[in-house]
This record gives sequence, structure tokens and C-alpha cells, in this order.
Amino acid sequence: MRWVLASVLAASAWLSSAHAAAQVIDVPRVEVPPVADGVLDDPAWQRAPDIADLRQVEPVEGAEPSERTEIWLARDDEALYIAIHAHDREPEKLIAKQMALDIFPGGDDRIQLLIDPFNTEQQGYFFQMNPLGMRREALSGGLDSFRDAWDTIWYGDARVDGTGWTCEFMIPFQSISLDPETDEWGFEVERVIRRRNEKGRWANVSQNHFVAQPGNIGRLRGMRGVSGRGVDLKPSMSTSYRRDRIGRDSDRLGRPGLDVFWRPTSSLTAALTLNTDFSDAPVDDRQTNLTRFGLFFPETRDFFLRDASIFNFGGLGENGMPFFSRRIGIVNERVVNLDAGVKLTGRAGRFEFGALHTQMGHESGVDAQRLTVGRMLAHVGEESRVGLIFTEGDPTGEVSNNVLGVDLSLRSSRFRGANALAVADFWLQRSQSSGSSGREAAFGAKLSYPNDRINGSLGFTEIQENFDPRLGFVNRAGIRQYDADLRYRTRPGGLLRRLDHQVTAKLVTDRDDEMRSRVIYFHLVEVANELEDRLRLTYILNEERPLAGFFVHPDAYIPAGDHPFDQMQVTLESAESRSLKGKLEFTWGEFYTGRLQKTLALVELRASRHLFASLEWEQSDGRLPEQLADVDGATVRVPGDFTLRLVRARINVTFTTAVSWVTLVQYDNLSDSMGLNSRLRWEVEPGREISLVVNQGWTAEADGVAPTRTDLTAKLAWTFRY
Repeated sequence: MRWVLASVLAASAWLSSAHAAAQVIDVPRVEVPPVADGVLDDPAWQRAPDIADLRQVEPVEGAEPSERTEIWLARDDEALYIAIHAHDREPEKLIAKQMALDIFPGGDDRIQLLIDPFNTEQQGYFFQMNPLGMRREALSGGLDSFRDAWDTIWYGDARVDGTGWTCEFMIPFQSISLDPETDEWGFEVERVIRRRNEKGRWANVSQNHFVAQPGNIGRLRGMRGVSGRGVDLKPSMSTSYRRDRIGRDSDRLGRPGLDVFWRPTSSLTAALTLNTDFSDAPVDDRQTNLTRFGLFFPETRDFFLRDASIFNFGGLGENGMPFFSRRIGIVNERVVNLDAGVKLTGRAGRFEFGALHTQMGHESGVDAQRLTVGRMLAHVGEESRVGLIFTEGDPTGEVSNNVLGVDLSLRSSRFRGANALAVADFWLQRSQSSGSSGREAAFGAKLSYPNDRINGSLGFTEIQENFDPRLGFVNRAGIRQYDADLRYRTRPGGLLRRLDHQVTAKLVTDRDDEMRSRVIYFHLVEVANELEDRLRLTYILNEERPLAGFFVHPDAYIPAGDHPFDQMQVTLESAESRSLKGKLEFTWGEFYTGRLQKTLALVELRASRHLFASLEWEQSDGRLPEQLADVDGATVRVPGDFTLRLVRARINVTFTTAVSWVTLVQYDNLSDSMGLNSRLRWEVEPGREISLVVNQGWTAEADGVAPTRTDLTAKLAWTFRY
């Protein structure tokens, strides 16, 4: 064990250079806390700013910004306060069209903050605000770990005046994990001037650096002694009405629930959820699937997102994940409510830990199951860590299952003396299932250099035939996978903001190194102007060697054998800052034994700060030869030609930053069904909200369209903070 630790330390030291002198601000303590209303008339701000200006990151690294930015900081025993005056000589040209909470304001002017209370340069809390007072937060571990569905309680507002715009942030210490003995916190602030696509930053102005990446940023000094201890009690009550197509009504008078978040220390959080339902969680976007492998859908539920980054493993994003929280409460595409769940997350010195235990409810066809996850991390060097993960349980109750894994992550934001990021991930895991006959291991490694001018990576993964993490995600086992990616970027200037050339390759073999899949994307060129209107040309080389025939569509059968096929792709996309945004993507060429043409069209209308509407059309037209296929022991004739269509429409009406009405309608011709999800949300104040959710389904029949299911749910959730 000693030589392993020594090797880790040596590798971490080689990746890092001497610690660069960081920007430091002394944060004054105030007796009278400012009010986060966007008006800088509080006594705490009647002094010289702590940061008098920023420096450009884009378009010209290190240059003077086109507009001044002044920033003040203060704290008391309860919260960190940040006030910003973003000067603008033409405030009428500010771009601010996003008003709804928790939606990415990519087309807007905005202020972005990153706070690292443990000063470890490995993870932090990310906050955004635009001139309308729109607020958004996320957990960030850098480029490979950014969870924007995370929620916490914080306050803020913004105002536009004749000199630009101002905003104020109030971040309660009870809303984040911290170490009261740490006097310096990591801190970064970035301003985006959207009409010029200009970014200005305080501490790290390298174009190799992403603002939400915690490494090599500035410092806030004077934070020792603050406390995040306390209790959040969040009782909820939901009432629902359900009607299915055969006329059975289900009328529930109410479903009470309770979430408790207790911080006995500033760096330890214990969470309890009782009688939990997820009726107000966002619905999944439907996806088309022209492969023989399962699709991945991200987590969106609040209970699992809080402190979720500690359960990240090995830099894995999909295939091979030992823990995927959507396995809890969603079984065979059916939602199963939780009777109870407990979660403990925290930090002690260089160690982080997380534990999760849930009791799923008993639903028709699904027995109640107890599911457990444990995670331990040890921080090594400045930015690296080694960890263990353990899972136990099967949501379906079919087998007895557990997984044990170990991972090592080496990171440096100062690779070999430069302000660049280098990443090395190594991982190994093994599942154990009742009745399995061995070959249950999975392991892999990835080396990355994710920087601005040169961005590259190399990866290897092996997943043995019987590797089966019942609380994880595996959609392709019995394989070895080799990945490579290389992108080269230039910044010509003038009308051209950037010019990219990229090659991405993936090779999948069986465990005897016989090829099963190969795809190479030659992104011949991607051109973007100052506003980020872009054009991309791509040539795609595919080859698939399925061992058995499969249906890529109910009307299209792919026989076993060797299927090389090439395709071209053209993408045109206008900038998100435009009132009317459009995207067109055409893909055409060979497809297994025939041909395929795929069209994606998207139109987004930002009519005002109060109204957003979009329409997305995705259609795949396949022309394959007629085939004979064996289906359940019978030989059937499969026509070959098919059309796969997906239509998605959104309408967001935002009355104020606290009151929004979001509607999503989706249709696909594979299921021949349409679904509507409409959610009216009123955030009375952070942590306290009322929501009304309507879900309606329809299916096409010979004599017209028939409703299949109607769900109406009203929910009240109210946080009491002590």
C-alpha cells in the first residue's frame, strides 16, 4: 500500500508545478448585513470596491475589458455577500431574455461566481445571475463533473440603470458545506457581455480555463470561524388525481412527505426523506435510438442531486457506471415512490465520504427493496484523489447484487508550469450477483488534455460479460473500448472568433480483440463568429459487426455480419443571444445495408423576457432492403424502409423570476403517442414553493386520437430553517 501511495504522490507532483501566487481578497466582517435587492445603497458597499476591474478572457486573453466592473464582498456570521456594478455605456443594448429560475442563460449578459469553501481546487459551488435577476446554481468539479440540476437556498436580485446593471448575491453558509478552520476559500468571478461575446475574469484569465473549474483560481481571506450548522425541515403535501383510458379513477386526498437536512458540523450533512414522491420532477426528453443499445437519461430529482458529486466515479459518464441514482425509484420505466431514504455526506481533513440508503415503496409488480451506496475519497496532493465505492441491492429484486470499485484521479491546472489542465483517471470495479459464473469485472483509464488551443484525450475501457451493477448503468458488456479525441483551435480575429478542426474515434472489440464497432468523426471544420453563429462540416466513418441480427426499427432488420457505412453531416446554428434562433442539421449517406437521411430542425423564439417558445423536428428516413427475420420462432418478412419522427414543442411563460409556467409537448411516431407536461411553479421565496403539474397522454388509433392517461398534481413544499 505504501508504494501505491508513493506512486500517486509522485504522479501528482509531476503533473503540478509550483503553486502560482493567487489573487487574494480580505473579506470584511459587517455588523449590518446588506439586503440582496440589487440596489447598492447598503452601508457595506459605501467604500472602495474590493475588485476594481476584470481582465479579458475572450476575445483577447489578458486585455483590458470593454466595460468596467466593480465588485464588493462582505460577510457576517450567517452568509457571504457579494455586490457587483457592471458598468455599461450602452445599457439599452444589454441582452437579458431569460427570466425563469434555473435555466441556463447562455444568450444573456450575466455574472458567474465559483466558490470553493474547502480551498481544495477540486470542487465548488457555481452561481449565475443576469440583469433580470434570474438565478441559477450548480455543483462543479470541473469540465467532467458539472451538475446544473442541483438546488440550494440563496438570495439575489439585479437592477438595470443608466450606468449599466447591478446585482447582489447572498449565499447562506448553511446552504453549502465548508470547513470553519479554513481561512481562505477559492473564489472566481466572471462577467459575460453577450453582444460582444466578451468574457472578463478576476483571477484566472487563461482561455484554457473554464470559469466553473475550481483549479488555479483566486482566494477569499478572512473566512475562518464561519458556521454552516443548522437544520432544514421541508414538509410537503401533494394531492393528485389520475384517470386512465379504461375509466378507472384514482383520487388521493393527499400524500404528506418530509425532507430533513441536518448539519451537525459545517462539513457534515445528514439528510432524511420520508414518503417521497417525485411528481414535480421534470419529465425526460424523448430520444430516438437507431442503435441496439439502451439510452441514458440524466438525473433530475432534488433529493439525489444534493451533494451528488461525491458519488461520481472514475470520470465515467455512461456505460460502466457503478452507481446511477435513477435506478432508485424508476423500475422498468415506472416511477416507484420512496418510503424512506437517508443520506450522509461530509468531509474530515483530506477525506470525503458519502452514504445513501433507501427503502423503495411497494408497487404493483415491484416488491419493496432496500438499496445502499457508500463512497470514500482521500485527497492527495493539490488536486488529485483516490476513492472507493460500494453498492448493494437490486431495485427489481431479481438477484442479490453488490459492486465494489476503486478509482484514482490525477489532475493539474498547472500542467508542467503552464496554465493548462491535465487529467488522468484510472478505475477498477467488480460486481457480484447471485447465480453468476464469473467475469464480473470492469476497468479503464483515460488521459486528457482539455485546453483551448489543443484539446485531446485517450481512453480504454474493458467491461466483462457478466459485469452487472444493478444500481449502475451498463448498456454494453463483454467489450473492450478504445477512445481517442483531438481538437485544434485557432482564433483568427475579425469576423471569425474561432476555427476548429477535430477528430473523434471510438473502437469497440470483444474481449478477444475482434472488432464489433468503429466510428470516426472527422469534424473537417467548425467556424464561429463573434456572436457564436456557427457552421460545422463532418465526415463520419462507421463500421458495425453484430453477431446476431437485430431490429433498428420495427420495419427494419439488420442481419449479422460486417456493415461498413460512411455519412456526411452539415450543421448550421445561430447564436442563442438572437431573439430568433435556428438550427439545421442534415446527415446523409450509407446505413448498414441501405441508406439513411436524418434531419434536425430547431427554432427558438425569445419574444420577450416573459415568453419563450421552441419547436424541434427530428426525422430519420431509412431505406433498407427487405429482409426475412426470425421473430419468436416464426419467419417474418420485414419491409426495410422506415421513417422515425420526433416532434418537441416548448412554451415557457415567465410572469416574474418567481412565477413561471413551463409546458412541454412531445410526439414520436414509433410509439404513436403524444405527451404533455405542464408545470406552474411559484417560488414564494427560496426553499418555499407551490407547484401544479399536469401530465396528459394521447395515442393514435384508427378512428382518431384517444387520451391514455391524465395526471393532475398539486404540491406544496415549505422549508423551515433553524
